[in-house]
Amino acid sequence: MKIKTIISILVFLNFFGAVRALCQFVPKPQPSPSETKQSSGKQNPQFKFKPKRSKSQLLIGTWKDENSEFVLSANKKLEVYFDTGAEVFGTWEVKGSLLYLYEYVYTNDTKELTIHTYDILVLNSNYFQSRSRDHGTVWNATRIK
Repeated sequence: MKIKTIISILVFLNFFGAVRALCQFVPKPQPSPSETKQSSGKQNPQFKFKPKRSKSQLLIGTWKDENSEFVLSANKKLEVYFDTGAEVFGTWEVKGSLLYLYEYVYTNDTKELTIHTYDILVLNSNYFQSRSRDHGTVWNATRIK
């Protein structure tokens, strides 16, 4: 009985030794020439890592929608210039998939705050689509700058 156990252990160890030896001969994958650094020392731009931008970062800029041109600044300032000539100023922020516009209207020495909430439906670097939570209107905006 002891001999069978010893033989089983030796066969078992021999099997794993053979597997380990085979693994040493498996070639490691080598990067293709297009993936390696070019002779100039610069990384191939096709494989350059680009971190994903947040919704807030994507929204920074000047946009044009169906009835206005508006600016969402990096410092969270909001400027809206309506096609009718009216102007609105305030601040903005993104929470999850919601865009909040805080508009300030000054009349008779008073400052009135109106908050508009929009669902961000589509957003990329050149286009975004949102739906007003106030009245359900869907807005399509294209980046100008």
